[in-house]
Amino acid sequence: MKQKTSSLFRFAVLLCVASFFAEINAQTTTPYMYDNIANNWTGNGVAGIYRSLGTPNHKFTRIANSTGDNFYKIYNQSNNTNNDFNNPSGSKVWSGSLSINTEGTAFAYGDGNGGAGSYSITNGNYYTYCWEDVGTSSNAKAIVMETSAMPVTLDSRSQSPLESNVHEGQSVTVTLNLSGAPSTEEKFYLRYSTDGFTSYGTLLSPSSGSGTATQEFTIPSQTEGTTVTYYLLSSTLAGFGGSSASTDLATIEFLRNGASNFSYTVLAALPVELISFEVYKRAEGTALTWRTASEQNNSHFNIEKSSNARTWQTIGTIQGHGTTQQEQQYSFIDKNPINGINYYRLKQVDFDGRSEYSKTVSVDFSNDDGVSIYPNPVRDRLYILSKNKEEGPVGVNIYNVQGQLLKNEFITSEKAVDTYALRPGMYFIEIKNDNGRGILMERFFKK
Repeated sequence: MKQKTSSLFRFAVLLCVASFFAEINAQTTTPYMYDNIANNWTGNGVAGIYRSLGTPNHKFTRIANSTGDNFYKIYNQSNNTNNDFNNPSGSKVWSGSLSINTEGTAFAYGDGNGGAGSYSITNGNYYTYCWEDVGTSSNAKAIVMETSAMPVTLDSRSQSPLESNVHEGQSVTVTLNLSGAPSTEEKFYLRYSTDGFTSYGTLLSPSSGSGTATQEFTIPSQTEGTTVTYYLLSSTLAGFGGSSASTDLATIEFLRNGASNFSYTVLAALPVELISFEVYKRAEGTALTWRTASEQNNSHFNIEKSSNARTWQTIGTIQGHGTTQQEQQYSFIDKNPINGINYYRLKQVDFDGRSEYSKTVSVDFSNDDGVSIYPNPVRDRLYILSKNKEEGPVGVNIYNVQGQLLKNEFITSEKAVDTYALRPGMYFIEIKNDNGRGILMERFFKK
């Protein structure tokens, strides 16, 4: 690569509106950055916005329109003695060699005639600069992060379970939405703590480097009463050092909850974490199915039924699995559904007698002269319910949306149609009685 002694940049300043650990405090004067253009220290411009992170620093992004070595100096605009970038005896100039995408320590304090720093650039790439503001007479750290596209912003995030509903034993999934597809060099992190960042954990999104606009993180489960705080950030570094200052310096963009971090406090463990509870019509009655993600001291479930969702009776009991972190599946058949709407709920009972109720679900067994199909959508078997209790055989035709006949059969015993071989999508079923008279034409969906 041919070395050049000059380069010209166009500014692309990124705005930051909040800080990690304190409110933003604007500098009295903003530092400048000089490029060595034709061996003359000219072409100065604003060198970035001030960020009061763990260690106050300055950050900005520029795009290169040449290839080679870029030489630079960073200095204070004035001799204002109240400004951190001021040298009481003259201008403060920062110089030294920096490695791209690596935290450097050679960014040293000097005077206006001091040496220049340098690093290699590639035409069309973007360079995000961050450097410490540590006073008037100290060496500092700095970093230059290189990306093949303008760094994305961190637009929003969502959390599951919600902040008000995180229980002991539950991990938390955080989804980060970006402003667009990021460059492959950008990596996305979630940094969390349970002690105010005296100690912390850092999670790297598995989708980092893939160019996807959505990133996901999983915060490990915590014990009851623990308060977890976290924020999200982007960087080009593959990992961070052991200090908060190092993480702050290597941050391109970050996302917090306004002026503070996101947080939640862990509640007591749920005796049962219910994933689903559903009811279906079956030829033999009402089928109830439910699944649990985890159980703690779970003795059993009482299945309760009502005709008005106000007064309830227990119609069955299913034993639980005690304490388990494995998913469990349960089922029950109510062989005596009433005419009309049937309401159901679960009463989960602990070994110590404590109990909790599930949501209420319902199914309609109203009696008329027609027939119906269920479930809809369907997976493997589509059942035909004869509401007037006709026992004769029925003819079944299944058509696709183009009207092509896909299945033709007579059903004489269990009134169910095998739909396993159908592809997912929309279909039509035609049902005829044993005299060939059509009694139902209905649309259904295959999952």
